[in-house]
Amino acid sequence: MSDDGNSQLDALRDAAASAILNAYDAYGWIVPALLLSVLFLGMLGLFVWWFEDLPFEFLDGCGGILRWTRSAWRGKGRGVMD
Repeated sequence: MSDDGNSQLDALRDAAASAILNAYDAYGWIVPALLLSVLFLGMLGLFVWWFEDLPFEFLDGCGGILRWTRSAWRGKGRGVMD
């Protein structure tokens, strides 16, 4: 032990900093992953909201599938293609 009396405080500070950095190294990927997931789901929801009322008849066969899927999601369909 040194004579200045601060070595225990220095050791405590170093141990706390080491614990925080180790936790960040181990779990630091969670925050960016959650942020990117929320942004992706938000953009996906925004696109669905924007394109919800577009007429899909110009896609011939795809329009009926998309219309049926939207009605099934909203609970208006019987679960089989009409």
